[in-house]
Amino acid sequence: MERGKDALEKKEEGASFDAGLIGAALRTEHYEIADYEDCISIATALGMSKVIKLLHSNLKEELATAKKFTVAGTPTMKQSAEADRPEKRNTWLKSKGMRR
Repeated sequence: MERGKDALEKKEEGASFDAGLIGAALRTEHYEIADYEDCISIATALGMSKVIKLLHSNLKEELATAKKFTVAGTPTMKQSAEADRPEKRNTWLKSKGMRR
């Protein structure tokens, strides 16, 4: 979560930066998914059926959110990967009057 917060405070732009934000959001979702799975395991061991049902509902929401980030972020990830290809990067550097 801190990585995403730190990234937002920077004044950067571009597909690679956006890809980093998407990655930070996905990491957060995956941590939350793991937390719910742990809680479900504990509730199962304790025989807490009502709690298990609620936790499964929340877990389903977290999985759906992670999927949405993945689907929505795919074009940005592709754009970032394309921009980071050496021949593309050199073209971009030249367009900015820079040398590698």
